[in-house]
Amino acid sequence: MGRPAVSTQLGFIKTIACVDIRADVPTITRPTLVITTKGSGLASVEETRAWQQTIPDSELLVLSGDSDHVAASEVAQCAQATLEFIERRDPDD
Repeated sequence: MGRPAVSTQLGFIKTIACVDIRADVPTITRPTLVITTKGSGLASVEETRAWQQTIPDSELLVLSGDSDHVAASEVAQCAQATLEFIERRDPDD
């Protein structure tokens, strides 16, 4: 996230908060790891779990904290969890 121009980041931030992907979530067919925090201001853990459970072969990981963008605030923990998720699904790679 630190590589794009500031103007790109500002343009992204203005639009991402109003994107509604609820209709798209049930169409996800690949294994999916959803990561959130206990205190995220975007949605409660229960709300996140409700839509996560509509994705076949998905898992929910809830980290402590209150970040709305956990992939940016907990980079190492999210990366490690993602690698472990991938390994559980394809242990031969």
